[in-house]
Amino acid sequence: MRNEKVIYNGQKISVYDATQIQRKLERNIRQNKRDIAGWQGVLTSNTKNDKLIEEARTKLANTQVKLKQNNTILNDFVKQTGFKKDNTRLLVGNVTKTKNKITRYLKIPKDILEKEKLMQDIMIDINESRANKWNLNLIRKKDLDSKLKELSFSANFKGIDNKIVDGIIENYNKLGKQYYSTLNHIGVFTKEELLNSTATGYTIVHSRTLTGEIYFNQKDMNKYDKFIELMKKASNSGYIPKTIDNKNLKHYVSTHEFAHSIFNESMLDKNLIGMDTSLYKSFDKELETLYKNYKTKISNLDNEIKKLNTKFVLDTENFSKEDSTKLSNLKNEYEKTFVSKYAIRDGLKEEFMAECFAQATLSSNPSETSIKVLKVIDKYFRK
Repeated sequence: MRNEKVIYNGQKISVYDATQIQRKLERNIRQNKRDIAGWQGVLTSNTKNDKLIEEARTKLANTQVKLKQNNTILNDFVKQTGFKKDNTRLLVGNVTKTKNKITRYLKIPKDILEKEKLMQDIMIDINESRANKWNLNLIRKKDLDSKLKELSFSANFKGIDNKIVDGIIENYNKLGKQYYSTLNHIGVFTKEELLNSTATGYTIVHSRTLTGEIYFNQKDMNKYDKFIELMKKASNSGYIPKTIDNKNLKHYVSTHEFAHSIFNESMLDKNLIGMDTSLYKSFDKELETLYKNYKTKISNLDNEIKKLNTKFVLDTENFSKEDSTKLSNLKNEYEKTFVSKYAIRDGLKEEFMAECFAQATLSSNPSETSIKVLKVIDKYFRK
């Protein structure tokens, strides 16, 4: 095997040396994943050490970029050498253990009414943390009697598959501990909405009270397997982020909608609860810049790629090696930048933000765009 040769980056190297290169790349990826799990563990813990939290956010973002780069290098390596990529060598055995040390298991009841009560309690805690953070004129936990509790916080999962309901509760329990959110009600679509809407979920935030309501399409969510297939098709087509881990597809809709409960343009208006809107305005300004830069970059890359593709088809004889290299580089840059089709479909920066939030929190290989947006979200709304 030592005498056999392969070509990598234009140079002939022995199969043995190439194998050692692949093993090193695999080790780098495994280490990146371990580091990511560790920093995520810090951020989901109850630590109040601001310096540690800031360091964890920075290191997490940097390591996610490194992981993406190392995956790209490995994919290019196996393509050039003809070696096979062994995904089992990229698995990290202690990731689950690392996370479980930080995150306690949430026991979810079997009865749907009990599930709704648990979700209600989670929303009350979300509301309490927001009220305490900014000293808001919101009803506090100690003042809630049973009647007021039902009026102020409610969850209705009617028609949604139990397994999906469990996923929503798990996800909102986790996100609610990490981010300040306006969420105080969860419901399902009306009969009219089921007939006229193609959405799987939507969010309303009332500007005066800054209370958020999330509604799910029970028709899309009445069977777990059907729902997962729907998410897979959307992901494979690029309509939602392609890089979302398969195990996290069940959380995509709830995560996307949760992002809207963190920030919505209605929050920029004057409110009655004593919330300083300058926080939202500052965030909105930074988000606007990121959104504009993203649209411009994606449009420019798309145009350049189309030009070179056209030249390859219509003017093949003059399509040079330099053109081929340029096209490859442009495609790589596009993949590193792209979030999803939905991120710019409606021309709304809130949808861009929600897609970036979903990709950054549900993918082990998020785009550079999503990492940047998550940094800004964390800056203003991370607990």
